[in-house]
Order: sequence, then C-alpha cells, then structure tokens
Amino acid sequence: MFVKLRNLLIKFNTNRTSNSYITKLRKKRFSIFEELICTLRKKLKYNDKIKILDIGGTFEYLQQIYDTQNNPLNLEITLLNLELPNSKLDLDYFKAVIGNAKGCQIYLSTNP
Repeated sequence: MFVKLRNLLIKFNTNRTSNSYITKLRKKRFSIFEELICTLRKKLKYNDKIKILDIGGTFEYLQQIYDTQNNPLNLEITLLNLELPNSKLDLDYFKAVIGNAKGCQIYLSTNP
C-alpha cells in the first residue's frame, strides 16, 4: 500500500518525466508566457531576439516545456545559477553563467 502511494505521488510530483502532473502544469504556464510574447511581438512589431534571464533554471527543465531545437519564439536565454550545469549547452541561444541573484552579480560566463 505504502509503495503504491509513494509511486503515485512521485508520478504526479516529479519534474523528471514529461507526463507528470507538475510538468503538465509547467507546460500550461509556459504556454501563457508564449502567448504573451507572441501578442507583444505583433503589437510592437518586434522580431528581434528577446533576452530572458532564467534565475535558478535548468536546461533540462526548458527542454521539457519549450522546443529548444527550433527556438520558435526567437529567444536568447541565460541560465543564472550558483554552479555551472553538468552538461554543455550546444545551442547558440542558450548560455549559462555563475552568479548570485541575491546581489544580482554575475561572476563568470562559460558560454558567451
């Protein structure tokens, strides 16, 4: 009984699988963000890259909610964390930097 309940909770509350409840909520929240960007682009007639600073974000998370291979929103995303990611970001519109958002100081850039 306990194992079944535990497995059920993990399925719904993990961000490691694309079909979990948490991931579905994140995708829904990100779709609202996508609509906002598309609306702003149309109203402002702005087609250049939009720069995003993702504080505490991970590339793995973005891969779950966003088409990182095609970059349909024409974004330039910088991930700001206390440590560098374990994997190298091989996409030209992603970079990872070390920094502390508390003081908003960026110490070192790895993917210029």
